[in-house]
Amino acid sequence: MSLLENLTGKSVELMPQTRTWAQGYHSLQAACYQDQQAGLSVLHPTHVLDGEAIYRPLTVEEIMLARLNNWDLGTRWDDSCSSITYGPNGLFKISLISDALLHIHERARPSLIIVEYDSLVADGINVQEFNGADGLYNTLLTKAQAKAHPVWQFAGRNTLDQYVERQWEGQSSNYTAMNTHLVPNLPVGETRALFVKSHGDSNLIGGWNDSGGSFTRVMSSRAQ
Repeated sequence: MSLLENLTGKSVELMPQTRTWAQGYHSLQAACYQDQQAGLSVLHPTHVLDGEAIYRPLTVEEIMLARLNNWDLGTRWDDSCSSITYGPNGLFKISLISDALLHIHERARPSLIIVEYDSLVADGINVQEFNGADGLYNTLLTKAQAKAHPVWQFAGRNTLDQYVERQWEGQSSNYTAMNTHLVPNLPVGETRALFVKSHGDSNLIGGWNDSGGSFTRVMSSRAQ
């Protein structure tokens, strides 16, 4: 269960945009560690990486929850710690929390992340494999298609239906959104962060956002 389900919209913020994903990720961590040193209760999610608990970006589902709590957050794209790893013959794997991303150095460039494709075990819990030829990709979806899309179902988990209802609220009957975008012709093993575009379309992009880093942070509170 996500930590954000019990938080109000005022408990999250969209951090200042950075030049790269890596810079934004490390800025998010720095803000959390600064609050920790100041004696605040840091509510942002953590992940155990190499035996140490670190502050990580939100998953796709947590981004959706944050937006449901405060729809104004979706005025800009949201980067996540979820990733896509491209495989052979149209196959790809989604990792809800990607250790490969969380190891990235602040000055690293996204094109340098290569993961051994077969090393990612599709357990259906944190990693799942999909075939780009089997579904609706690189096209906008109807409301029913969005709810039934396998990638959205895996990444959005129990939050998907509620998010889709909010996305289509007040829209016309022919409204479409929530494209799942795949980048063609990438080397096997190339791994990129998933990001959710602004709620004008809420597309899930299967590649790196070249416009920089844009992260939502759970705000800290005074320790009890």
